Amino acid sequence: MLENLQVLFPPKTADGMKIVLRSKDGKFREEKPAGIGFWPEYPAFANVGIINGPPTFQGGQPGDFVVELTIGGEVVGAMEYSVLMKESGDAFNPVKKFTRKGLWNKLGFFASSSKDPKSGLNFFHWTSLDELGATGRADVTLHVMNGAKEVAKTSYVVGNPGWNHFSGVPAKERNYPFTLDDFKTAGSWSVVLKHKGAAFRTYAFEVKGGKPVLPKESAPDYEPRTGFLAPRMILVRGSNPSMEDTFWVKAK
Repeated sequence: MLENLQVLFPPKTADGMKIVLRSKDGKFREEKPAGIGFWPEYPAFANVGIINGPPTFQGGQPGDFVVELTIGGEVVGAMEYSVLMKESGDAFNPVKKFTRKGLWNKLGFFASSSKDPKSGLNFFHWTSLDELGATGRADVTLHVMNGAKEVAKTSYVVGNPGWNHFSGVPAKERNYPFTLDDFKTAGSWSVVLKHKGAAFRTYAFEVKGGKPVLPKESAPDYEPRTGFLAPRMILVRGSNPSMEDTFWVKAK
């Protein structure tokens, strides 16, 4: 979660830059110095990560937490999340299981190459076996819907009890990739995730002018800035970094 953070309009150096992990009740706090890496061809973006490994696991306790990126003591990015604990109830094998809940439960985004808008449109999101109530592995299907009509779909396998990051280009009929040009019809669209044929998450959004309508958090003047959802980011296609237009969507 803290190895590869992307920032917009970065400082020239990492002097005074830290990643802070703290509990909202003030009982736990840990901070680490952060390093920064640049893309010379994309000076408005940089990657930030912890220099000496990730922080400890919240002191081994459940609760509500905040991870922050600070520069000179000022918070420039933040994300709230919760850690939940479930005990096995077995006196002979008293295991504690921790799970996390945060923005990744709700957010996903489409990414379209700024240089080639006719390329396949990737959809990025996060899923876990715990969310599906499954063990070992689970098959998931992803459906892009225009109203009640399926426009494209893809599938993948979840194999980790923690949160898994997935991305892929849904396919239309005859296996043609879904592209930004396929958002021809204005109105209500959705991305539906299914397990064993039953929907477990639905991202609903509107399309206007041939593109998904950006959420209010992607407006250039959105406040608080720590909640800003960037309408562009750097993604790696093959071995080359590419600036992508990102269209964030939220699950119900």
